Amino acid sequence: VVHAPYLINLGNMNKEKYDVSLNMLKIEIDRTAKMGCRYLVLHPGASMDYDRNESILQVASLLNEAISTNDKVIILLETMAGKGSEIGKTFEELKMIIDNIDKKDQIGVCLDTCHIHDGGYDLSNFDDTLDEFDKIIGLSYLRVVHVNDSKNERGAHKDRHENIGFGKIGFDNIINVIYNPRICDRIFILETPYVKEKEGDKNSYPPYKFEINTIRNKVFEPDLLSKIVDNYK
Repeated sequence: VVHAPYLINLGNMNKEKYDVSLNMLKIEIDRTAKMGCRYLVLHPGASMDYDRNESILQVASLLNEAISTNDKVIILLETMAGKGSEIGKTFEELKMIIDNIDKKDQIGVCLDTCHIHDGGYDLSNFDDTLDEFDKIIGLSYLRVVHVNDSKNERGAHKDRHENIGFGKIGFDNIINVIYNPRICDRIFILETPYVKEKEGDKNSYPPYKFEINTIRNKVFEPDLLSKIVDNYK
């Protein structure tokens, strides 16, 4: 799984700007294929000051052009938190893009737990959320899950990731996402932040092996962040 650069914005309807984004995406698709990777995760873009529906349709149109350059790579549209004019904050918006893609076998979805929480979806009733996803988009399109807690209340539309169990989603809710039998065969990727001893510190430390252990054990450790700092110090 490769993540496309954040600079790509297929929703900007200024031709000079979207031409740059389209060319950048084509290069990333080519690189992804050459590395032998199957999936390229892409933020759908932002409509800026343009009409939102027209911008969404443009995303689909430009994706059709980009996808036609290489049939080895599947583009995964990421669910977004809805900051500013971000496209993809609802399942309906992603569905609108997918409906207008010519090669349906080259498009999919990457679900980000922080993003959908910040977008307003309730992860404490994840099966209900999956039901809604399945009804609108179809679970067959869900290929990758980005696992993050969130610093924000549900529906805040801010997108600030937090370490597992230390945010507003909560450890048990995230465990229920990861171990949900309907999607347990998908690819899960941690995108949680590095840990600092205190705010303002220059040094920060990777939490992943520690968080993976808590996920495997299904047991929340309230002192995990301090343990991570102590391990590296």
